[in-house]
Amino acid sequence: MLDTDITGDRPGVGRVIYERVYNGTGSTITSGSWVRLAGQSTTNNIPYITLSDATTYANSQVSGYVSNSIVNGAYGYVYLEGIVLNANTAPYANGDILYLTSTAGIVSNTAPTNSPLATLQVGKVVVGGSSTTGSIVAQKGAHKFEVT
Repeated sequence: MLDTDITGDRPGVGRVIYERVYNGTGSTITSGSWVRLAGQSTTNNIPYITLSDATTYANSQVSGYVSNSIVNGAYGYVYLEGIVLNANTAPYANGDILYLTSTAGIVSNTAPTNSPLATLQVGKVVVGGSSTTGSIVAQKGAHKFEVT
């Protein structure tokens, strides 16, 4: 595990790709949220993030998973790809595929039917059924568009 300057963010070396980010949304981005780049950066080139959702093509461009809450005006980390440990997977079973929903930052193990986009796969549950020790595989760019 690699220690970072953010308490609780300890990515597994060789298991995950992560990026330092900045939250300038005006509210806290809670742990377990899925985010996208917000189109601007700090003076030291740290990208701003905001919550992703499946309502428009632009909003569905998922960058990754927020493991620890990031308060407004603070830096944190987004897990872009790989195995994220200590995730809340209580509602899910091993092997569940996670899909972006029309609710900002939220995923489901059921493909959305109300999305104008189609099915946006963002991850897979490796260890399900745990509120504190679950694991997911974040899959940046794993969008699967199906025209219906």
